[in-house]
Amino acid sequence: MRTHTCFSYCLNGDDPAVLGEDRPECVDLAPALRDQILCVMPDDYCEQTTLSDEVNLSANPAVDISFSPVYGIYAVIAATPVLFIFEVLTIYLQKMPIKQESAKQNFKILMFQIVVITLFVVFVFQSIKWVTETIKYGRIVFIFLTFIYAFIIE
Repeated sequence: MRTHTCFSYCLNGDDPAVLGEDRPECVDLAPALRDQILCVMPDDYCEQTTLSDEVNLSANPAVDISFSPVYGIYAVIAATPVLFIFEVLTIYLQKMPIKQESAKQNFKILMFQIVVITLFVVFVFQSIKWVTETIKYGRIVFIFLTFIYAFIIE
């Protein structure tokens, strides 16, 4: 449900919670201009947030087909050490000798497997959380094209 919203034409002092505000300061305006209000009608659409390094692949600005090469590179830089550590742990698990007569050794292997599986499950659920938040906030094409870009350069 959308509602009719109005707010002051100018800012009254600095508010650290307000980011990207371009309204003029009230003290810089004539008294007649200070009393004005700005209103957003219920049928007005919000502006589309874009990134400074965003690359739009569509000639039509109404169609959101874009990605961010910088975020793709950041994703690769962040994911590479995690993937490397996970692969080292997996290889180490494969190379561990299994001794049928040593319960202590088998317990260590079992605990190691549980830790590796837990890490994997945490990464999967965290990824699902990020994907659902992306879908919820409306930039699904942007995130998935950036993901595909990161996957290709990986």
